[in-house]
Amino acid sequence: MYRGQYFEGGRVLTAAISAIDIALYDIKGKALGVPVYELLGGKQRDFVTCFASIRFSTLEELISQSKRLISEGWDMLRLAPAEFEEQEDISRFEPRKSITIIAEWMLALRKEVGSKITISIDYHSRLSLAETYSFMKRMPEGTLDFIEEPIRDENPDAYEALRKMIDIPFAIGEEFSSKWQFLPFIERNITQYARVDVCNVGGITEAMKVASMAGISLYRFNATLSSRTNLYGC
Repeated sequence: MYRGQYFEGGRVLTAAISAIDIALYDIKGKALGVPVYELLGGKQRDFVTCFASIRFSTLEELISQSKRLISEGWDMLRLAPAEFEEQEDISRFEPRKSITIIAEWMLALRKEVGSKITISIDYHSRLSLAETYSFMKRMPEGTLDFIEEPIRDENPDAYEALRKMIDIPFAIGEEFSSKWQFLPFIERNITQYARVDVCNVGGITEAMKVASMAGISLYRFNATLSSRTNLYGC
């Protein structure tokens, strides 16, 4: 399906391929009477760590939702700021104004929940490289544990430049529609969390390939660190 047309596939095509791929796994699993993980080589773990998403437009909303989720047992929060929706014209987003407000709110949230809770933020590609750097410099180390897709992903070199400027982990890839889009980000250790959308990347089959690519890259990166003991102190 992907290679059978003249022009390369895009998100619409890979979303359709994903739906068919997932359906085929479902059909095969039901025919054999086994869960899909058995078709992928068997059970690998007893649980998967997940985060709870919080969409907020005020500091009060952020704090109250975070405390509620923590009381329910969540220890990882992924924040989606929407503070601009409180203004009169909700279609207008001002990056500099946003990072000033959200950085202060992140400090307040960290103070409220303590150091044991993992806090991340998804800026939905709304910032530039310079704005992302400015945002991170407004907060002390340890305020955020990772940041998801702060800038556009079309240019891996831009992300690589940002990677050299700040030391917080990146989560990138939710909008990627093929394993090839993941490749430069994984090979060059630009992203530390591959955000694979199984319904967009080509289904379970392609998602497994991305996971394998990430695993091989992590092994190579760790091997490189081990060979530089004196430099890194590992």
